Amino acid sequence: MLIDDKKEKQDEEFRKLISHSKKVLRITEEELWDTGKTLDSGAFGKIYKGEYRGHRVAIKCLNPKNRLSNYRELICLMECHCPNIVGIIGAGPSPAKKCLMFIVMEFARNSSLHHLRSARFDKRIGNPWQVEYAMSHAFLWFLHAANGLEYLHEHCDPPKIHRDIKPGNMLLFDDCRLLKLCDFGTARDEDVSLTSHQGAIRYMAPEVFEPGTNGKPNRYDRSVDIYSLCASFWEVFTRADYPRYYQPIEGCPMMVQKLLRRGLSKKVEQRPKIRDIVRFLEFVVKKISPLPPARCNLEFPPTELDEDESTVTVSANNFTEPN
Repeated sequence: MLIDDKKEKQDEEFRKLISHSKKVLRITEEELWDTGKTLDSGAFGKIYKGEYRGHRVAIKCLNPKNRLSNYRELICLMECHCPNIVGIIGAGPSPAKKCLMFIVMEFARNSSLHHLRSARFDKRIGNPWQVEYAMSHAFLWFLHAANGLEYLHEHCDPPKIHRDIKPGNMLLFDDCRLLKLCDFGTARDEDVSLTSHQGAIRYMAPEVFEPGTNGKPNRYDRSVDIYSLCASFWEVFTRADYPRYYQPIEGCPMMVQKLLRRGLSKKVEQRPKIRDIVRFLEFVVKKISPLPPARCNLEFPPTELDEDESTVTVSANNFTEPN
């Protein structure tokens, strides 16, 4: 009976999502040009680099088996109007199959924060390609990610929980001066009872794994996103994988480390609210003064981008280390 009730609720949600999705710009496969370059892949499907009406775009080809989460992501992107959340251009629904075939989004020329922070050596071309960035760059990216999360937590109605915050879901634009959150397939409204394990294990808050009462899964709230955000930026500051317990960060201001330590607390009540994180980071970034642009260079392997895009310079004109 419980299984039947759950399926009935999912079917009802699916019908509502399909109805809502009719408002999005419909794009046909014939209107897209696929370059054949895969940007990412996973259980959701694959993301390709393509062109739409002369503009470079990211084409997210979706796995039809995940039809409910596919439509959830589409609706979430349609409803979010924030400069730090990736923009949607249109989608390709298949009315006959009652599924969503692809979502067309803006193209992140500078890849993801994961690729940037972990870029050390590319075996395919046999050459090292070090990506250098100052801690001050991380402060700006931290602020942008927090802005996007604040929009989800404070300005959506009902509030949304991303549930898969990590460096790989933070895209870089404008020569790495702008960061946007992406991948909303696991996002849910906060008024829904959340108990399932979602996201990358390394960034999951401890309460996601804890058993609930009477043998039921433990319920969690938006604070899981705070934990994931702070774990992500611990990695950006250190360029190491987060070890699941806090370690001091060499050269990082104590006030920033205090924020990260609170955000990574096992006690949910000790974690700061996203609005407080944003206000604090706004203060930090305002205290930052100019740096030479050459301080931070990002070079992609030629196999990933066209030859004319093989080198990207991250301009640091607007930020540097705080005094």
